[in-house]
Amino acid sequence: MKPTASMAYVTVDGWSAKLSLSFERAVARTNLRVKERVGPLSVQRPFYPEEDVCHAYILHPPGGVVGGDQLELDVQVGEQSSALITTPAANKIYRSNGPESRIKQEVSVKRGGTLEWLPQETILFGGSSLVTRTRVNLHPSACFSGWDLIVLGRPFSGDRYEEGAFDQKMTIAVADKPILNERHRWRREEPMLGAAWGVGGNCALASVYVYPADLDMLERVQQLIAPPPVEAGASLLGELLVARFLGTAPQKIRIVAERLWTMIRPLQMGREASRPRIWST
Repeated sequence: MKPTASMAYVTVDGWSAKLSLSFERAVARTNLRVKERVGPLSVQRPFYPEEDVCHAYILHPPGGVVGGDQLELDVQVGEQSSALITTPAANKIYRSNGPESRIKQEVSVKRGGTLEWLPQETILFGGSSLVTRTRVNLHPSACFSGWDLIVLGRPFSGDRYEEGAFDQKMTIAVADKPILNERHRWRREEPMLGAAWGVGGNCALASVYVYPADLDMLERVQQLIAPPPVEAGASLLGELLVARFLGTAPQKIRIVAERLWTMIRPLQMGREASRPRIWST
């Protein structure tokens, strides 16, 4: 399969896939259009459990990512359009004997648009090697709520993630001006994974991003995440709220992330939370 020119691919065996989606408002609701599809990335037919918001599920039929796989996702949300994107299952990154897996995601939300970016967990198997690059570009009047849930190994299967390679970069920009540009990186055996100043031996970590946000929302978030069962903190970068969690089990960070989204959605978008039904299957 011929790779696209928009990503630098390495010369190893693996799947090369690209999916390009657009969401455009048409009178009563937001419609989904597949602009480009190459390889094993696809999207289910959209669901409309609430008014005009388009719920879309991104599918990766192979069921996991192996060394050498190259996945690219492009999402455009048009003016006054509303989309919620999730996945039907966790994304599994399998052990690699050397080649990197690469995931690139480009997201844009235009004037008055709203996007909820809520993929299920990414599970990093011990010995996996993953590079991810995500860029979100927002119109100043847009609304964005998103999370990134990472699970290290499979604790209940004996995989303690004693080594692995992970290189993640997240950029959030408003009117093409970055307001967040962060990178998480470790290579194979990494002291920070067990150190108190790093991951502290936890197997689950999460980041939540909300735009726009204000001091009132920050205070509400800090109150919600203050008690156990996770280590958590939140801060405000201009109008961008960023919250972080560390937990000893994936279920713990998932519960807190969903509670946070349920609380924030009415404040940010004027809508009660409508939990994607795929999360219950």
